[in-house]
Amino acid sequence: MDGVLNVYKPPGPTSHDIVDMARRALNMKKIGHAGTLDPLAEGVLLLCIGRGTRLSDYLSELPKEYLAEITFGITTSTYDAEGEITSKCDREVKEEEVREVLQEFIGEIEQVPPPSSAIRYKGKRLYEYAREGIIVEPPSRKVIIYGLELLEFKEGERKGIFRINCSKGTYIRALARDIGERIGRGAYLSHLIRTRVGHFSAEDALPAEELKRENSSLIKEKIIPLSEALPHFPLFIVDHKQALRISSGAPLPIKHNLFPLGKYIRVVTPDRQLISIAKVEAREGQFYLKPEKVFAYEW
Repeated sequence: MDGVLNVYKPPGPTSHDIVDMARRALNMKKIGHAGTLDPLAEGVLLLCIGRGTRLSDYLSELPKEYLAEITFGITTSTYDAEGEITSKCDREVKEEEVREVLQEFIGEIEQVPPPSSAIRYKGKRLYEYAREGIIVEPPSRKVIIYGLELLEFKEGERKGIFRINCSKGTYIRALARDIGERIGRGAYLSHLIRTRVGHFSAEDALPAEELKRENSSLIKEKIIPLSEALPHFPLFIVDHKQALRISSGAPLPIKHNLFPLGKYIRVVTPDRQLISIAKVEAREGQFYLKPEKVFAYEW
């Protein structure tokens, strides 16, 4: 049983809790996830099943879309609703001034991760420092905000609903903090929904409450095969001889104008068995598919 399962995580459980639910439901241990959702967040969580765990790196690179509720005038120690309140500002916040600053956060930006995040700093995760009462501010890092849109603003409650499209590694609660600082009132992330990861949408996700042993047949039907889990990678169909070659780890010569250099390719058999994730490279004028991940060829 190999592939990717799109699950809708509710607020409350951790991402690992959802993995454990899937392990019990399918009675198998080799299940992981491709990108953590904080406990208070909900939405798309991709589970990698069996050999699907080998696709985790590619899945985690996919862009994300979120619906975020940001509350202004309050800051917290974790930049979200889990933390302790660290400051309050009673000044009103106008919708116009929020809209005016959003453009500053679109594109490649520098972002300092939250102190309670899972990022490693000097050998330890930041949340481990936080548990010890040690506040560490790691170096900023570059992330990309592809789109940032204010959908609704409730001036009386000082809450805004934002649609955010961003790159891997973006912390929405850090973005909420930064917008609040730019406005001059402070802010925290009061609710978060991950609506999309790449082509995986919340509408198509299996509700986490369905991850039960008695629903194993339904769950298996929802597992996306290895060959279909990365549709943004072009497909290259190989014959038996080529499949043997690339499944052994050897590069496969291709026509020079078939794919651009550096592109990742799904190498499959005519019956859509995934043989490899390969990268297009060139050497001495010859183009090759150089296998990066190889899967057993069953014939």
